Amino acid sequence: MVHTFLTNLPQNPKLDADKIVARAVRLEKRWSPLEVQKRSGIWLDDWSPVNTYDAEWHNLAADQHPDRIAAERYLSMPPRKRELWEDEVAEMVAAMGGGIMG
Repeated sequence: MVHTFLTNLPQNPKLDADKIVARAVRLEKRWSPLEVQKRSGIWLDDWSPVNTYDAEWHNLAADQHPDRIAAERYLSMPPRKRELWEDEVAEMVAAMGGGIMG
């Protein structure tokens, strides 16, 4: 949902991108990804970038180098096959309009 909204920003010059980003930062500080998943009942994969950001995707300092072995190991992993219940949940959320209930 957020991705769709942000990809349409350039098409609507009336939107204040700075204000939107500032609001997103405030929301991120208030609601952790885990809390959003708990409240919505929509769980991302354990290895989703959202759930692994702190451990695997954090920013490096200027004098640090990426762990190439870890990166290659991660990138060589085959995609995980979705389980049936995940597809059923996705269908239910889509049928409800894709909204997150609080």
